[in-house]
Amino acid sequence: MPPELRSNEVGITVKCGQVLQIFVDDHELMGETMTQTFILRLPAVRARVGLGKTKLYDLVKSGEFPAPIQLSKRAVGWRSDHIDQWLKSRPPAATREKTA
Repeated sequence: MPPELRSNEVGITVKCGQVLQIFVDDHELMGETMTQTFILRLPAVRARVGLGKTKLYDLVKSGEFPAPIQLSKRAVGWRSDHIDQWLKSRPPAATREKTA
């Protein structure tokens, strides 16, 4: 098995650049559909939401953006489902009225 691929009883964790893929639900073993959540590192979060590092951390501090989870002593990441939920909570893009 390649060093970047580990299997365990619950699922498989794959490290691919800035994204860690983690199976967070082991219901597949019981014949149900498995859901997946990714741990996104800062560059992936910034690319996904279109905000800079300072703005993201300001929003985390004010409680307006999901807080990161600690991955190691010096590494944090965000759950992709939390980021997706935050994106869905944003108001739709404003539409401009056409003037004739």
